[in-house]
Amino acid sequence: TGTPKGVMIEHRSALNTVTDVCERNQLRSLDRCLMVSSLSFDLSVYDVFGILGVGGAVVIPTNERATDPEHWHELIVQKEVTVWNSVPALLQLYVDFLKGKNTLNNLTSLNHVFLSGDRIPLELCRSVKTHAPQCNLVSMGGPTETSIWCVEHVVKDIDPAWTSIPYGVPLSNHQIHILDHALNPRPDGVPGEMYISGLGVGRGYCNDKEKTDATFITHPISGERLYRSGDWGRWDKEKGWIEFLGRSDGQVKLNGLRLELGEVETLMTRHSEVDMACALVVSDGSKGDRLVGFARRQTPSLTEADLQSWLSSHLLPSFVPGVILFLDEFPLNPNGKIDRKSLLIHVQKDLGK
Repeated sequence: TGTPKGVMIEHRSALNTVTDVCERNQLRSLDRCLMVSSLSFDLSVYDVFGILGVGGAVVIPTNERATDPEHWHELIVQKEVTVWNSVPALLQLYVDFLKGKNTLNNLTSLNHVFLSGDRIPLELCRSVKTHAPQCNLVSMGGPTETSIWCVEHVVKDIDPAWTSIPYGVPLSNHQIHILDHALNPRPDGVPGEMYISGLGVGRGYCNDKEKTDATFITHPISGERLYRSGDWGRWDKEKGWIEFLGRSDGQVKLNGLRLELGEVETLMTRHSEVDMACALVVSDGSKGDRLVGFARRQTPSLTEADLQSWLSSHLLPSFVPGVILFLDEFPLNPNGKIDRKSLLIHVQKDLGK
């Protein structure tokens, strides 16, 4: 009682998302979610309102140990946590911790794992499916501007031919459109930019009309309100899902050739001894632009030349990183994603910048 008029309308987009995800994945009152995302990150909206909305509980790490995988493990065991919801890098930290303790089978306590916000390494999915076969592993996708997520793919089996986890199918009351530069639909299997319509699309950016007008548009023929995501993809009508092809801002030019950084990163992680990777184009003074790769190897025997040789069998020679740096850990930003700015500073120092 006493709820201001219009509150339900203002929040119905987020309500639609969290309700649909809970119903699709059969979340219930006995579920417990470990909150590893900060309150400033949109994934926390589901942790709080989705889990509490079905009568479940949210388990919150202490401030002092909020990023400590050992603390996460203690809480998962003590509080009988059943739901994990994060970007892939945070789950990778937890999996690495379990491997170090030789207790990877403790993943069996998790009944639901939701991953989103960044490319999901195939090897990470294999670890989850191997050590927690009962787990409902779900790839979630969609920009914050469409109310947390707008698409999901339940990972049942991992096809050896996959280069990445499928983007999936739209959530309820969301529509995904693959369009060309003139906003015409692209045929099945033909790449295009992803536009999103439906209940989840936000109203715009606060006090930023220019940015709002550039990304929230009205289709000239259908009259639908669309959000221009900047993501590229294509429909696979036979399989019934969308394949994610990368970000438009991840498409760069290297010595006159157009390159998708995400393709290089995905191929690096397909190597059996690499479980995390990143690629950047770095300006190297008078030498021009250089493609630099970063990788985390599982064994020290893998050399830069080995990985470059392996990539050469899958990529054009111009798209093989001329420099590959091996890192023990990747720097992460406050939202748990790979901190590309820190990597750029790191490599520029190594190149003498």
